[in-house]
Amino acid sequence: MEKGTISSEEYQSRFQKTIGKVSDVNRAALAEYVVHRRIILDLFSKGVNIKDDGKFNLEKYMHQLIYPMRATSDEIPYENHNLWLIDEKLSFCQFISSDKPFDNKFGEERTDILALDSPVAIAENKNNGMAYDTVIIFELKKPMRDDYNMEKNPITQLTDYAQRILDGKVKDSNHRKITVTDSTQFYLYAVCDITPSLERVLNTMSFTRTPDRLGAYFYNGTMHTYIEVLSYDKVRNDSEKRNKVLFDKLGI
Repeated sequence: MEKGTISSEEYQSRFQKTIGKVSDVNRAALAEYVVHRRIILDLFSKGVNIKDDGKFNLEKYMHQLIYPMRATSDEIPYENHNLWLIDEKLSFCQFISSDKPFDNKFGEERTDILALDSPVAIAENKNNGMAYDTVIIFELKKPMRDDYNMEKNPITQLTDYAQRILDGKVKDSNHRKITVTDSTQFYLYAVCDITPSLERVLNTMSFTRTPDRLGAYFYNGTMHTYIEVLSYDKVRNDSEKRNKVLFDKLGI
C-alpha cells in the first residue's frame, strides 16, 4: 500500500491478521448494535404513520427517538441517542443540547436540538469561551402538520434562533455565552413533512427542492447560514440506504 500498489495476497494476509483480533464478544456487540439500528428505523417508520385512532404522533415521539429530551451530551453517551438517523457526523460535535432553554432558564426559548462544534472537529473541551466554528440547530414538527404561514413556520423559527446567537444574546445550558464570529457557519435543519402550507412557504422563500423532492434547501450568504428542510420520509429513506449494507450482512 505504501508503494501505491496492493496485491490480493497482501490484502488476505492483513485481513486474516486483523479479523483474528476480533473476539466473539465484539462480534456479538456489533451485531446487537446493528439490530438496534434496525429496530430504531422500524420505530421511526411507525412514528411517521397514522395511528389506529386516526391521529399522527406528536413531535415528542420523533424527538425522543432521535435524542432524549431535556438532556445534553454531557449526560448522554453515544449509545443513548440516535443522531445517526440524520447524520453520523453529528455524534462527534463538541456539545449537544436537546430541548434545553437558552441559559437553562425556565420560560426562555429552546431549540429542539442544538449542536456546537469548535474549529477542532472532535474536541474534549467544554465551553471555554472560544468561538464556535459551527452551529447546528434542529427544529422538529409533528408529522403531517399543515398549518404553516409566513410568520409561523420552522424556517423563520430557526433563523430567529441563529440571529439571537449572532447578536450575542444566547448562553448555553451551563450559563456560558455561545460565542461566534463572522465566519461561523450555521446549519439549520427543519425536520418535518412538506405539506401544502409549508410548500407555499418554501416557494415564497425561494428554496430549491432536492432531486428526490423529499427535501428543500437554501443558503443565506449574509448570515452564513445553510437551511435545509428534511421530510420524515427523506430522513428514513436516506438512513435506510446508509445502513442497508449492515442490515444485509446480518440478514435483517
